[in-house]
Amino acid sequence: MLADDRDRGFIRAMVSRVVLAFLGATLGLMSVLLLGIRTGPILIPAAAAAGGGTTVFQAVGYLGLFFSLVLILRVIITIIREGIS
Repeated sequence: MLADDRDRGFIRAMVSRVVLAFLGATLGLMSVLLLGIRTGPILIPAAAAAGGGTTVFQAVGYLGLFFSLVLILRVIITIIREGIS
């Protein structure tokens, strides 16, 4: 079944894409949950009139969303490039 190098390469590429997509989706979900937390240690204090400020959880959430986007876009671009060539 996997005697040919092309077969093994295909399976390896599919597993790699599925793992990256799963990690990106999981990281995105965890980041959204972190953004939903309203309390926590203040990272950047806001002006007195504005209130709250940016918490550590919000900063980590936005950073996680960025890396989630990078992982998912990497999978999409790889699929598109393979389809063109």
